[in-house]
Amino acid sequence: MSKLLSIVVPTKNRYTYLKYLIELVASFYTDDIELVINDNSDNNDEIIQYLQGENYSFVKYFYQKEPISMTENSDSAILNSSGKYVCFIGDDDGVTRHIQKCVEWMDVNGIEILKSQLTLYKWPSFQDPKLSSTVAVANYTSNYWFVDNSTVLKRIIEDGFDTLSYMPKVYNGIVRRDVLNRIYNIAGTFFPGPSPDMANAVALCLVSSKYVFLDFPIIIGGRCVHGGGNPNRFKGGYADIDKLPFLPKTSKDEWEPRLPKVWCVETVWPESGIKALRRVNGEKYLKNVNYEKCLALFIINRKYIWRLGYNLSHNRLLLVYYLIKTYSKIRLKWLRDLRMRKDGYYEGLKVHGGFEDIVKAEQFICENCPEFKIPKLKE
Repeated sequence: MSKLLSIVVPTKNRYTYLKYLIELVASFYTDDIELVINDNSDNNDEIIQYLQGENYSFVKYFYQKEPISMTENSDSAILNSSGKYVCFIGDDDGVTRHIQKCVEWMDVNGIEILKSQLTLYKWPSFQDPKLSSTVAVANYTSNYWFVDNSTVLKRIIEDGFDTLSYMPKVYNGIVRRDVLNRIYNIAGTFFPGPSPDMANAVALCLVSSKYVFLDFPIIIGGRCVHGGGNPNRFKGGYADIDKLPFLPKTSKDEWEPRLPKVWCVETVWPESGIKALRRVNGEKYLKNVNYEKCLALFIINRKYIWRLGYNLSHNRLLLVYYLIKTYSKIRLKWLRDLRMRKDGYYEGLKVHGGFEDIVKAEQFICENCPEFKIPKLKE
């Protein structure tokens, strides 16, 4: 019998975080949620022993020892799940116990996609000791609003794929399965690009319509010592795409010719977004891709290899314009964030300390937001 919600977690060699996530979902005491774990670790003896020692009937565990790409592992996790709705999270992320009532609310109102207000947990291993073991929360209003996917998509394309804010996505979001299947039926994958988050976000914009942003804590974004495919784990924040085992072998040959062939946020997000446009019938948007803005972001943030971006520019004057504009914006944000951190805020969220793991973090969040009370849906 299928569940209302599948929480899917592709993982690799990070059982320290995964165990706490399992413990967290176990504390919800519900039969309507399954936790689907797709494990590509080098050796899984540790997690097998852990699962055998507990009665975690809500866990569906799948293991593949042979190395596969992030996309393959992510696809398998969703394909192995059965819920009417799917929430994709990392092993260091979490969800609050409100997620079940939230999905029930979505189901009653026919909502295809939901994204919740930012809530962050910094693990003890977080690289900034001043922020480790902290929870960062907003002043939640319990309000919601519909987001127009076409408007969001045009904005992200014209801004060089610089953020995932307000983008619909299954990663750290909730999506109805039939909507995800629309992407899979077209592209043969739920993630038609090398970076699953951006690729899925762009694809969802092309196949869905009823998307809601909710100002309430549902998803907890985890931050820990860098791992997985996060470019910041590498020296200088970038890597040679030929040397990344989680990428398909064809990635470099198929890389967009107007983007530097290195793995970093400033290249992999536009690369993934453009690939999604090509593979999910979004070709009409390709003419709006702002390559000069992409290159400006690359040059500013990758100063040691800036020439890789500069040499690909087709309009140096426009590139200089975006360099000045973007750099000024980044510096202003840095100054604003620095001022807010002095007042105990991070990324606009109030920071609270003293949480050793995500289970304790979730308990604190729900003590401050004990009930899921959302206004009646009005379109």
